[in-house]
Amino acid sequence: MKFTRQTVAAIVATSLCLGFVSSATAQRYSVLDLGYVTGTSLNSLGQVAGYRYTDYSTIEAFYTGADGTGLTSLGAPQGSSSAWAYGINDQGQVVGQYTTSTGDAHGFVTGPGGQGASDVSYGSAGSVSLVAINANGQYAGWADQAAITSGPNGTGLQAVNLPGSLGSVVTAINGSGQVLGIAFTNDSGYTFRTGPNGQGISQVGPTFGTGLALNNQGDVVGQVFTDEGEARGFLTLANGATTMLGTLGGNFSRGTGINDQGVIVGTSLQIDAYDSTQTTAFVIPGQGQDMVSLASLANVAADYDGTFAEAIAVNNSGQILVTGYGRSFLLTPTAIPEAQTSAMMLLGLGAIAWGSVRQQRRRPAQA
Repeated sequence: MKFTRQTVAAIVATSLCLGFVSSATAQRYSVLDLGYVTGTSLNSLGQVAGYRYTDYSTIEAFYTGADGTGLTSLGAPQGSSSAWAYGINDQGQVVGQYTTSTGDAHGFVTGPGGQGASDVSYGSAGSVSLVAINANGQYAGWADQAAITSGPNGTGLQAVNLPGSLGSVVTAINGSGQVLGIAFTNDSGYTFRTGPNGQGISQVGPTFGTGLALNNQGDVVGQVFTDEGEARGFLTLANGATTMLGTLGGNFSRGTGINDQGVIVGTSLQIDAYDSTQTTAFVIPGQGQDMVSLASLANVAADYDGTFAEAIAVNNSGQILVTGYGRSFLLTPTAIPEAQTSAMMLLGLGAIAWGSVRQQRRRPAQA
């Protein structure tokens, strides 16, 4: 093959362009429509748990199989009329809340694979709700106005010790049993995070911030209102360092999920969108990277455009649970072209071509 200097220049330029594009290429996602349901949680296998209305007065809890397939109803635990699923672990254990025949709210937890829902009550509390469960079977929630957590495999249910608190709720639990929640005081409130197995308390995040999710490292994301009255998502690392997440141009954002790789998801108002129904789900691929609208990265049908209102959770495979306008969606990362590999191949070809050109130029001189 004969290479000209123009050919070499084109090869090198193309490879450099590909190298530049590779640094800016964003992950894309395929979309699974889960239908008219409200997804509330996501495990590392892509199983989703949540609830749906079966008619105007009845709500049933559900969970799916891996990668969001095969929705299964949990029915109504203990013969109740309504039930909500709020958490699912990697063994398929589901936790949530159901309404008793007397109108009380009780917690429930299933066995692996969503089998055999058991009632969870706490002392004389009239209302119990379980919101999260980790891979060890530890679950957490609240009873009346007190945060509660169990030991491994659901043993030893106890209140989280929050001195000076008038009430508290739980928002998440991670693999080591660290519990994240919000404590309310006379002045206002604060986000707390326990140590492993619910022991020890520390205040995390900005003052008056609301922590909504944490990963296995203990990093927390949530939301705080600024002195200007605007809402901003925040990230607080396990070492206490806190940064604001910014927005997509509007005056509102909220961090709702973070995985062990530091991928953050949530919701934000876009520029010039001040109606709460105009929020859009976002992803931040990693620390120091820009917030991106998920709708711009998803392979979606035209009639889905604008329906990604809020990202609920992200797992360690990068799958993201999204809700909006009464529907839920599971977004799964798709392979993207390895532009850097292509660039290196072209640079190598360019080097070979340049060597060929030099040989072609030397031959007349040697004749």
